[in-house]
Amino acid sequence: VGADLKSFIPIVTERADKLQAGESKATQEGSRYTMAHSLVAVLRDGATLPDGSEFTLYKPVIAAINGICAAGGLEMMWNTDLRVCADTAWFQLAEPRRGLFPGGGSTVQSVRQLTWCHAMEVLLLADRIPAARAYEMGLVNRVVPRDRVMAEARTLAETVCQNGPLAVRACKQSAKESTFLPLREALANESRFSAGVFMSEDAKEGLAAFREKRAPLWRGR
Repeated sequence: VGADLKSFIPIVTERADKLQAGESKATQEGSRYTMAHSLVAVLRDGATLPDGSEFTLYKPVIAAINGICAAGGLEMMWNTDLRVCADTAWFQLAEPRRGLFPGGGSTVQSVRQLTWCHAMEVLLLADRIPAARAYEMGLVNRVVPRDRVMAEARTLAETVCQNGPLAVRACKQSAKESTFLPLREALANESRFSAGVFMSEDAKEGLAAFREKRAPLWRGR
């Protein structure tokens, strides 16, 4: 884990103003749908690497949304940690409009990330949600002019990169794992992460840098 943005924090964005699965041609639609859901699975569950080892993504992931975020694109977005969208962007889970079920995690993730009423607004109304409304609902962190989306996403990444990488990873991993645990087990799990981080070289460096009024030099250990 380093301080380099490219190795530390991935930014997921879209091409042609669409963060969604599907195009007009059937072959492209199938290919993009499969690709989107494969990425959803990696962001959510991790993957098995060629050497047989298991990989789980505990680095922060930022979504930079320029235009349309719908279908598989919205289901991909649930698995990001910080979200920036253009003021002209909109969101939609339109499957119910077509008599379909959104099977990429939206019925599970929405109620974990939003209030019940807001989750039902996404799931049951199946309407387009403009950027301003998405911000009100807590679906995104920032709404900016379209030409500022990537710059704002990078600003968020740079801000996170000022923090200790071990602490950042542990915070995300603890939060993610606690979602599936009863309260007592979640708190015990958090204590395990806390002890590991507090015993690290980075923790000592962070305290020393604070005392000496200088920027810390993180080593990721």
